Amino acid sequence: MLMIKVRKDLCCGTRLCIKAAPGVFRLDTEGYNKSDGQPVAQGKEDLARKGAAVCPESAIELVEASDR
Repeated sequence: MLMIKVRKDLCCGTRLCIKAAPGVFRLDTEGYNKSDGQPVAQGKEDLARKGAAVCPESAIELVEASDR
């Protein structure tokens, strides 16, 4: 299972992740990514990678997590 890890101290709120990967990431009321710790829905892994790749601050990391 792929998990989203967001460095909130690096997120600058450009919203490029949302534009590149609609339905994968969530934003808070101020426009910053609040998806930290959330799993990527099955079938959306490629979109999640695309969204993470366009982050100008490299604030998004995708990590493999085991199903326990």
